[in-house]
Order: sequence, then structure tokens, then C-alpha cells
Amino acid sequence: MAARASEPGAVREGGSAEGPLWLLLHELDDASAEPLRRCLALAARAQGGELLSLPAPALLQARHWSLRMDSAGRTRSALQLGPHRIEGHRLRAVLNRLGPPQLAGTHADAAYQQQEWQAILSFWLASLPCPVLNPAHPTGLCGPQGSPSWWRLQASHAGLPAWPETSPPPPGREQRRLLVLGSQCLPDVQSRAAMEPALRYWTSALPAFAARLDLALLEVWLCRDGAGRWVLDRADPRPELRQLDTALEAALLACLGLGPDRRGQVLPRTAAGGDAWRPPPTTLPAEELHP
Repeated sequence: MAARASEPGAVREGGSAEGPLWLLLHELDDASAEPLRRCLALAARAQGGELLSLPAPALLQARHWSLRMDSAGRTRSALQLGPHRIEGHRLRAVLNRLGPPQLAGTHADAAYQQQEWQAILSFWLASLPCPVLNPAHPTGLCGPQGSPSWWRLQASHAGLPAWPETSPPPPGREQRRLLVLGSQCLPDVQSRAAMEPALRYWTSALPAFAARLDLALLEVWLCRDGAGRWVLDRADPRPELRQLDTALEAALLACLGLGPDRRGQVLPRTAAGGDAWRPPPTTLPAEELHP
């Protein structure tokens, strides 16, 4: 039985107070949170550890925060949530799905307080010594929060085909949804049933594209352009993960070091070459890229 902290929604799953710890950070209305909690809690217990599932209000109502820098320039953090004390040495990985801080009230200082909390949470996430999927970005707490046209621009800059217009594709245009999970990219459950060779270029190229943006998790929507090619339409660093089949679950667990090898299969940005990144060379036959 899960033990609940005094803060709303904090759920501890199994393990001892000194064993390895995984965190799931999410919003209260995140429909993927409960399926993810069940999946990750079982895997964490199998490794003698525990999962702590924290909705945003639990973080905002923490009893005590400690953020300091030691003499070597390393940031040390500790967070007290009811009976739970989150210290860096126990953490193995964090699955971060946080949105902007939601503070009650409409007084004049509310916007300023929200910015303060955004800065504190960003700093805390950056201080953690374990992989954070996805880390905070200046535009969002779990990676860049951009409009569809922003994502199309990023794809174009990276040399990937993108929908050429700032307006969305017309209604009814065929689409496919792909999920980047660390070093892997898979079509979602529905799209996998209609998998065609033309999508193999995208499943090969997208993990490095996501890593270029410092993202381990990314949902990408493709659509057909006027020539019938698959091009990037939009993306989201908080993928919808309510349906996890065996392949998606295995890829997710591998990202968090909960797979069989326990190392965490995340493609780091440095491996992708940072700003020098280029998409992998296209080796597919022309008919697969342009059906």
C-alpha cells in the first residue's frame, strides 16, 4: 500500500528510506501520471528502490528546501516533503513533467512569486546529480515550450523536413505520432499498426534532434506535405503516455535506468554534437522518403 505524505498527492511506493529513489514530477491534471506511476513503481521495487510521485502542489508546499554550493562548486540540495526527505545521493533519475507553477490568488505580487518559484524549481532541477528527463529550460520547467511554428523552425534549422507554413496543416491531413524515449524513437501504439518504410528515416533522426534540445522525452507529430512526404508539424516535451505497450514501456524504463542493464539509455546532448549536430545521413531508398 502506498504511504501518502501530508502534502497533497505525494505518493511513496515501496523501498526503504535509504535505498535508490526515482522521482515522477507531474501536474495534478496530467492524465499520464497514474499509468506512469504504476509502471515505474513496479520497476523501482524490483531493484530494491522506491518511486516518489510528486504533483506540483506537493513541491510548492514543501516544509523545507536546502540549496547550497560546496567548496568545490557543486550544488547540494535537500527537500523535505512530510515524512520524505529527498537528497541527491539517493536519486537515480527524475521523470519531469512539470508545467509553470500555479499559485493561488490574483494579488499584485502573484506574477512575481510565480517567477520566483519558476527560478527555484529550475535551480533545484539543475542541482540534482542524476539524469533529469526533461531538464528545465528558460521557457518551461520540463524543456522548451514553443508553438508549433517554433518547433517547425527548430526542425528546419536541424535539416529535417518541416511543414512549411506558420499556419497549421488543413483539417483531415494524414498524421503520425512518434515518441522519442532516450536513444529510441517509436511510433505510438496506433501509428505502429500503420508503420510504413518512410517513417524509418524519422525514427532514426529524431533521438539526436531531441538530444540537441537537451530532451530525452519528446512527442512529435508528422503530417503529409503537398508532395506527400512526411514532415514535422509540431512537438511536445510532455508526451502523452497513457498507453504503454511492451516496446514503449521497455524504452521508458531504459531511459530511467530501470531496464535490465540499469544504466539509463539517454542520448546526451554532447553525443549529438551540440550546435554542430547534423541529422544522420539519409540511407533509405528515395521511394521510402518520398512514397
